Amino acid sequence: MNTIGHKVIRDTSAQDVVRIPPRKHAKLWQAAVATGLLLLLAVLAFSAFSRWFSSDASVSADRIRTAVVTRGPLVRDVNVPGRIVAAGLYKVGLTAA
Repeated sequence: MNTIGHKVIRDTSAQDVVRIPPRKHAKLWQAAVATGLLLLLAVLAFSAFSRWFSSDASVSADRIRTAVVTRGPLVRDVNVPGRIVAAGLYKVGLTAA
């Protein structure tokens, strides 16, 4: 102990760790795995995009109506096929009194 009462570190030999050098083929193996994964990803992406681009249109262009957008008063009318369901009409779990 020194005069202040703390232990003195004499050297750093206890902190030394023997490092084993990496194998010579480790980098080659990592490169081969990375190349294989990239190749697999490219094949999967190509098959997905080829199916996507070769698909037929789900809606014919004759059924789509477009209009020019102009600024004006807000009109809340919508012309769509379907069924109207009143919001909050169905209360699940409530009984009549």
